Amino acid sequence: MQSADIAKGNVSLCYINGLKIGSISFDAYVEVFRQHLISRDKPTAFVAGRGYEESLGPETPDKVVYKAGDLGTILGEFYTVITGHCPGIPSYVAKAALEKSEVIGVSPFANRDDHMANWRSSKIYSQTGFKLEPWESATIAIHTGVGLWHRDVCNIELTNNHRQHVYVVGGHTGTFHETIVAVAHDTVIGALLGVEGVSNDMAIIKNYLDRYKANYHIVEDTDPKALVEKVMELDRILKEHEDGHKREKEEITPIKALLSILEKKVSI
Repeated sequence: MQSADIAKGNVSLCYINGLKIGSISFDAYVEVFRQHLISRDKPTAFVAGRGYEESLGPETPDKVVYKAGDLGTILGEFYTVITGHCPGIPSYVAKAALEKSEVIGVSPFANRDDHMANWRSSKIYSQTGFKLEPWESATIAIHTGVGLWHRDVCNIELTNNHRQHVYVVGGHTGTFHETIVAVAHDTVIGALLGVEGVSNDMAIIKNYLDRYKANYHIVEDTDPKALVEKVMELDRILKEHEDGHKREKEEITPIKALLSILEKKVSI
């Protein structure tokens, strides 16, 4: 259950100069919604999906949000969850994940005011019955100011495991970009079928990648639990076929480096 302070949007806020996620450096405002210790040991999963659009596809919005919640509940058991901190389907995945884990929201906007203005004007917030607030779907929010495309790279590189796992739920052009960035970073991608958008069209993306002989690691399923199992099994197989696990053996992963900085500046 969320506290009264969180419900009112009263959170701690800190400005950090020269924060870095992977290859991207920026000055950031960090909001802490829940003062919970974020695990340094859990693997991470980034959730990409439909963010601002009003339409959710042929399924009813209730059904899509329910499916997103099922995925979030399962992800929370195994991962620290990363999102783009937008008021769409990934936020409903994140809200469910918070019951069992922590969520880091990486915003493309420079500060809370810009972020909130965009959040409140989004179609899914302003034109539907879904009124999820930012503090309901994250442990902390990092306002990067780097814009959407660089933010996508941050999300893919913010990993604490052998390779980042990305779960795609529907999605439009932004999700397509995140998916291609994930492919370029040798990421394991799990596409949740049954939600209109990029995840449902993953076969088209795979056909394109096959045409140009590009390497990728993509699995699909209509069932959230089965999808997570497929992602983890594919990652296990990939580890077994590699001679060395450089990223896995690194003592300081991107998320550990980030948490080390945050712990010195804010209470998390």
